[in-house]
Amino acid sequence: MSAPHHITKPLLHFQVFKMSSAPAKSPFNEKELDELKKLFKKHDKNSDGRVDKAELFTLIKSTGEDVTADMVAKAIAEFDTNGDKALDFKEFMSLMIQLRLMDKEQNQS
Repeated sequence: MSAPHHITKPLLHFQVFKMSSAPAKSPFNEKELDELKKLFKKHDKNSDGRVDKAELFTLIKSTGEDVTADMVAKAIAEFDTNGDKALDFKEFMSLMIQLRLMDKEQNQS
């Protein structure tokens, strides 16, 4: 089951990441959060509570987004706060929030 188009397409525009120092309030409603949890769990193939580079790459590709391995590596480098070279769900959500906020800024321009 892939994530619904309205959830993933607007938030997966990979660019250079600049993580805000202030924690962002989630721009996702409860339904979107639930769908992101399911998407994360589906692509956490070894059920270790983290998505590594290969799993994140597959997750993003499953949404139809054109992404490269280098883009995924940069995203992990930017949002992997505990240094384990993967994203746990909290780190994954930080990435998703940042992407959603970037998309909103681009659409307002």
